[in-house]
Amino acid sequence: MVATNTGETGISVIEVLVAVVISSFAILTSSIIIGSLGANIKSTESNYDTQNAIDLNLSRIESAADRYTCSFANSVLTCTVSNGSAIPAKNGYIDVTDSSAWTAFKAKCNQTTTTGGNDLITPLKTFINGDTNLAVPTSVHREITVHGADSAQGLTFVRHMTIQYRAGSSTGQILRDVTIMPTITAYCP
Repeated sequence: MVATNTGETGISVIEVLVAVVISSFAILTSSIIIGSLGANIKSTESNYDTQNAIDLNLSRIESAADRYTCSFANSVLTCTVSNGSAIPAKNGYIDVTDSSAWTAFKAKCNQTTTTGGNDLITPLKTFINGDTNLAVPTSVHREITVHGADSAQGLTFVRHMTIQYRAGSSTGQILRDVTIMPTITAYCP
């Protein structure tokens, strides 16, 4: 109906057009907001998935660091991660009653450089990088650094390592930076 001057009440064509434009704008704005929320939810879910994958990877690495032991045979001290998931007994990390084993272990503990891999921690790093159960999560770059006096941290002995996780590549955003000190380092004099 078209409004007239006779006092009849009705809706003009202009009022209908304004109502249609306002309704269309509201629907369009709502669609954009809902689409944006959906994208944010997917992005947040992806971030949670990545963080959960890093948590699982770190948990497995920490378990390996807890099972990292040294044994002495044929005049050679060999350090490796024990099989299974059980934490070694107190005397399972190094045989302190064997004077040759203890001397060799103390020498590894007293290494100040990672050069040559003669230090206590580098074999653990090698194990982590080579074990398929400890593989780097998808879309994440992991860097393991063994620290000693030859590092920027200015420490005296090689007794810990840092693990840094970055988004995508070695120059990506840092997602996590963790220090790992294997249980066996508690036996170092």
